Amino acid sequence: MEIETSIKNEQFQIMRIEDTYTVRIDIKDHMKELFIKHKGDGFVCCGYDWCTLLIAFMYHNEELKNLWYVFDYEPTDEQLCVSSKDGDALQQLMEAFGKIYNNAAFIEHLMQEIDYK
Repeated sequence: MEIETSIKNEQFQIMRIEDTYTVRIDIKDHMKELFIKHKGDGFVCCGYDWCTLLIAFMYHNEELKNLWYVFDYEPTDEQLCVSSKDGDALQQLMEAFGKIYNNAAFIEHLMQEIDYK
């Protein structure tokens, strides 16, 4: 099994394992206060929530909106994992997502658009 660090931006590290590129984002407690505020809407600050937010973000981005199908999403309680055979597409996604990942106002906007109920 070949494992190499292939692409890195300031927040996310994309790993190449054989012919698949994977990024794992540790989301434990990231923006926890915002998630507590929206707990009544079904958000609990887990990888599943961040996966939903990532897909909602992609829907709003003209360059990414048609790429959702090239990714495999593997959320856990404390991580969001995204993988793809297309390393360039994953890099493009992570660069765009990295710009909004710490933007509480934009994340809250996405939360308000998602109907978990």
